[in-house]
Amino acid sequence: MRNITKNQLKKAIFMRLGDFEDVVEKALPDVQVSYCEETLFYDAEPDRNVEKDEIYDALSKYFCVNVTSVHTDGYEDVGVWIVYQDITVPTEAPCPECYNSRFDDELTDKNDFASYTIGDSEKDYRMMYSSGYGEPPRIQFDKWSEEQRQWITVGKYYPKHCPECGREITEYPEVAK
Repeated sequence: MRNITKNQLKKAIFMRLGDFEDVVEKALPDVQVSYCEETLFYDAEPDRNVEKDEIYDALSKYFCVNVTSVHTDGYEDVGVWIVYQDITVPTEAPCPECYNSRFDDELTDKNDFASYTIGDSEKDYRMMYSSGYGEPPRIQFDKWSEEQRQWITVGKYYPKHCPECGREITEYPEVAK
């Protein structure tokens, strides 16, 4: 892999070109990605020059890692490798409320969901403290649907700090607060 020196370990995120285009659009709404002959191009307004560092910074914030390079695999079904190093979030969660897939490589955004009821609510309503499933810790408001026979989330609040330990929640920069 390019940009690797001897005894240096880096990790990579792999995604299809279309998914990469979506991520760049979320991270930098005014930039479009195009691909030609194993090369990625970043296009913006005619008077704006998009540098690779700007792309790497935006991807670093989006994925909460230090992106060092982006490569394509050049096959028919084009894939993009986002190479990164030095995860910017703490390696150990300070409390059980903060624990999620961004802290544990064995967890994914699909198997780290935790939730429990907090406070008092009227009949057919509840407030939950939830974390995981691709979202940062949150307080969510649910209503019981008699028709669907299940709880329906009607509102969410994403605190900037963990309500249990006070740690600033930084591992989900892609979720607007």
